Amino acid sequence: MQHIETILGLETPSGSPDQLIYWISYLANHFTIPAYRDIAGQLDLNRHEALILLSLGSLQDGLTAGDIANLSGRPKNSISRAVASLERRKMIRRRAHATDRRQQLLTMTSAGRTHFETINRQLQDRAQMATGVLSASERKQLSGLLTKLVKGSFEWMDDPDPPAAP
Repeated sequence: MQHIETILGLETPSGSPDQLIYWISYLANHFTIPAYRDIAGQLDLNRHEALILLSLGSLQDGLTAGDIANLSGRPKNSISRAVASLERRKMIRRRAHATDRRQQLLTMTSAGRTHFETINRQLQDRAQMATGVLSASERKQLSGLLTKLVKGSFEWMDDPDPPAAP
């Protein structure tokens, strides 16, 4: 990598908050952008379409579009467009919520499930490569620290209410 010296030169011994956030953003971008580019090329799914299938397959089949937008932090209008696209392509179905008829629950079809399994496998492989430089105890420590950051994020996010658990 030609710019590695520049990137590593940004490291500060103090571990300042701006530096920590830069590193998190750097890793997230270098993980997600190529991953979703590969998914788009292989499966003809955009990021939001893949995210919906991942949410339904990994979290809970039967989420609403609003649930997925809240859980992912992605714009509701982008999720809504992706829902419509996946429904047209017969990868998901909508059904009325049992207690709130205004809500529509999303469920995967068998075609959606097949795409989810491919996406999930690709992301798991990529995650394994990304975290392969860490020992088991370092992964556990990082997991604890990231959990703490996520829990603390509800104090500074635009929407201070954490999403309801699926």
